Amino acid sequence: MTTLYVFPDTNLFIQCHPLEQLNWAELGAYDEIRLIVCRTVQREIDRNKNRGNDRVGKRSRQAYSLFRRLALSTAGSEIVSSGGPRVSIELAGPRKPSPELANILDYAHGDDEIIGYTHGFQQDHPDRHAILLTHDAGAIMSARGIGVEAHPIDEAWRLEPENTRTERELARVQQELETLKKQEPCFEGRFVDVDGNVIEGLNLAWAIYKPLSAETVASAMETLSRRFPLVKEFGSYGVREQQEVARDEGYRQDFVSRIARYQDIQYPEWLRKCEAILDNLHRALQREKGRPSLAFRAWNEGSRPGKDVLLEVRASGSIKIRPPLPETGLLSEEDDEEVQLEFPAPPSPPKERADVAEVLKGIGSFVGGGLLAMSDPGRFLAGGPDKRRDPNVLYYKPNRPVQPTDHFALECEQWRHGTAEKSVRVEVAWDSDLTEARGTLECAIHAENLTSVMRRRLVVAVVVDEVDSAEYVEALIQKLGQAYQP
Repeated sequence: MTTLYVFPDTNLFIQCHPLEQLNWAELGAYDEIRLIVCRTVQREIDRNKNRGNDRVGKRSRQAYSLFRRLALSTAGSEIVSSGGPRVSIELAGPRKPSPELANILDYAHGDDEIIGYTHGFQQDHPDRHAILLTHDAGAIMSARGIGVEAHPIDEAWRLEPENTRTERELARVQQELETLKKQEPCFEGRFVDVDGNVIEGLNLAWAIYKPLSAETVASAMETLSRRFPLVKEFGSYGVREQQEVARDEGYRQDFVSRIARYQDIQYPEWLRKCEAILDNLHRALQREKGRPSLAFRAWNEGSRPGKDVLLEVRASGSIKIRPPLPETGLLSEEDDEEVQLEFPAPPSPPKERADVAEVLKGIGSFVGGGLLAMSDPGRFLAGGPDKRRDPNVLYYKPNRPVQPTDHFALECEQWRHGTAEKSVRVEVAWDSDLTEARGTLECAIHAENLTSVMRRRLVVAVVVDEVDSAEYVEALIQKLGQAYQP
């Protein structure tokens, strides 16, 4: 029968799983393993048994009880494991560490003393296979340096590191915090693209329309002037007019005045507007394409409603943000008649006698669609200026931003739990002189009864791709020709 004699250090009894749970076969193919506890380990266990309720104290008391049974037992040993291999434990005899190593090892140091005990056993029993079992790398090196075989304790044998008193206190506080959080709202959020797909980042190439060159604008204006020329001939003002001139001198003067207004004011003003539209064609195309956009969707999955909730949207880096503009109301510098994708109809040349019905119709449409329509001061306010706020709806604080900015916020009095998601749309913008824009978009939710702010971040990278606006000019001219037949 082959037997292995093992001198373990204190670590085996303090920081490892119970002896009966260890895989002793890892030490080799032996029929029997005898654990011999030297005086060094016995003293350390005795010293730590009154330490307290941490792992060292508890495991030391358990080991001390085992050592006491061994000391009082007539057999002097105890079986730890009875199968594959058979493992027993016993206390070492009164022999001291090898005296011949006193000048090499420091016996005032516990590990060196255990090495000395193992060496002394080898000297007394040269026919027996004895090893040192330790987790200390320094002890292993020292043992092998003097010819003592040392075996490292397998990491699988060791227990998970024990939390310190500070760590245990922190764990207790965290547990209390978790309990409190269960009584709070719990917000979650995610970023989605225009199709509603969840995104972790926004990386895209974006078309930016270049302004038309002066040559392209001049050529287009020449085409417009040729296809929709200024009318210079108005027929003969004679036969009919001469018959009526005595009794209708005012009509003649009005006709001549309308010709002058058409030629000197209306037609030149039409040309000016067309040229302005060409100068701003890139802006109109850009507005039709829109800006890169996404949405932040958030919900309350906690057990309480959020009170006085503030949802902040921030941009950093070279990107700017704004919510999409409402479709009604002139809320942007781009919303004017010179930034559009169609030319106005050229002015009609005057006829010999104006149609009174058409004049009255024009006056009516001006009053009904112009002055009266703009007289309503609350038409840009949802529900009118006196409508009370719904406490469960997000409102811009203080107002919806019109121009791109690096921050805007929304608020609501109450964000109910277990209700549908709330969605905030965000457009991404950047300075016009940049060829690429990079930054971070952050959405944060605060609430009066929320301990920790909920934050979500998204990295944004946009590469600018310039597109020539000239290819759209002919389409505008053709569109005007289809809509207006002179």
